[in-house]
Amino acid sequence: MTFEYDSTGVEVRSPGSFDPLPENFYDLQITDHKEQLTRNGDQMVNATAEVVDSLEFNGRKLWHNVVFLPKDHKAAGIAIHFLKTIGEPWEGKFSVDPNHWIGKRFRGKVGIEQYTA
Repeated sequence: MTFEYDSTGVEVRSPGSFDPLPENFYDLQITDHKEQLTRNGDQMVNATAEVVDSLEFNGRKLWHNVVFLPKDHKAAGIAIHFLKTIGEPWEGKFSVDPNHWIGKRFRGKVGIEQYTA
């Protein structure tokens, strides 16, 4: 099918491009997750969260990787802190079930870093 279209004044943007959230603290709710392994073979959960309780930014999405590192790694406590923050088991031995994360709320700080290749 052939049709006419006028693209005058349309801004060219890359697919999936968007303006980032301004740097600030936001109330967030986990809406989805994807389980995967890091390049080093560590368990990782990519949690999708949406901004809640913000008139201007409600529904805007962001992603947070939670990596479960070996106990001797200096950053191993980051995942434990996240679990504690969202009210999930975090002490001793426990099962991690990201399906239980859906609907959990937390407060997070959004920062912006310029990526340079």
